[in-house]
Amino acid sequence: MTLDELFRNFTDEEFQYNRFLKTKTFTFDMLEKYSKLFESIKNFTIRMSLNDEISSALNSTKCLELNYHPNISIFRKILGFFTFGLSTKRYVNRMKVNFYTREIYQRHMLIKSVRLTLENE
Repeated sequence: MTLDELFRNFTDEEFQYNRFLKTKTFTFDMLEKYSKLFESIKNFTIRMSLNDEISSALNSTKCLELNYHPNISIFRKILGFFTFGLSTKRYVNRMKVNFYTREIYQRHMLIKSVRLTLENE
């Protein structure tokens, strides 16, 4: 990967991040594409070894969990029983949106810091 490809990947990541924030839809294919893009940027940045702080943060970042399912408490299961599963379904969807939004935001901020570091050098 060259620096031009890296900056194109930065632009692609920015576009995907904005799409996730606007639509709040997290399909398996979209998440898998974003995860692969992040991993390629992460691997290339680690090989470049720009900054120790950024490299350690990238090393500690794990792959995006594509099949996330939140834990459901017994209270939530009972409430779901009385509401015919509607409250549990809404809870699971809300927790998935919160999880993926948080994880993608953290990855976006890491990539943004890498981009700023590269632009300053």
